[in-house]
Amino acid sequence: MGPDDYNLWYFSIQTSPWGITLLDKKNLIVDTSRAQVFNFDAIWGAYTSGPCWFAATEEGVVWMGTADTEINLLGYQSLSDRAVGAALAYTARPGRLTAVIDDLNQFTTGAS
Repeated sequence: MGPDDYNLWYFSIQTSPWGITLLDKKNLIVDTSRAQVFNFDAIWGAYTSGPCWFAATEEGVVWMGTADTEINLLGYQSLSDRAVGAALAYTARPGRLTAVIDDLNQFTTGAS
């Protein structure tokens, strides 16, 4: 627990020879006075500029970013005032992200 306990990890997996390499890690948290915030769900998606990731944390927040050799944070959106994680689903053509806590939230990502 604490500031050195991350909730988003990014790995590269090699198949020959088998191996896993940690590329980067981030702590997705809005209220930094909290000891820890869990990441409930993460999913790959796309937006107008290409591939991206979405993550839903315990604070009721959906985060968005990209990842290449490191995790790049683009921003976040609060879903409600409830501090609980959301389940995420993404569909392409057009890009849509759905986040469900106790309400259904749908976002258009701009991906075609």
